[in-house]
Amino acid sequence: MKTYSDNGSRMAAAVDRVYGPRAMHVENALFHIADINSPQYFGGTWNFVTNDAGDLGFWYPTSRDTYAVECENYFAHEAMDARSFGAACTLVGLNHTIWRMHAAGMPVDALSDLFHRLQSWVYDLGEGDEPFIDSATVAAFTD
Repeated sequence: MKTYSDNGSRMAAAVDRVYGPRAMHVENALFHIADINSPQYFGGTWNFVTNDAGDLGFWYPTSRDTYAVECENYFAHEAMDARSFGAACTLVGLNHTIWRMHAAGMPVDALSDLFHRLQSWVYDLGEGDEPFIDSATVAAFTD
């Protein structure tokens, strides 16, 4: 796993490798998802985390350690950690992008495959003695 926090060319290259030409669409959607689901989110700097192969990744905000979250699906959490919040927002943002593209008649097979692989990897990050995220909270947020 590699974390990019420079917001420069290395991060941009990592994001491009994972999301390709749809990166800005996914990124804009995840910022919107963060904004509408947490009254404590006010923008700021985000890190980007990839798997070892560099073909999966998600963003997470660095402005706070935790975020109060209230979702339309009735999920609420008083202190969702930033990495889990970012992973959840990335998954929902990617899903939103896929459905917008599908509605526009654009091909979505590759992004749909990416979504399912990313979701699986994110859930795996919640395993072990020192989990990187809280996968149960991510699952509840995205359900």
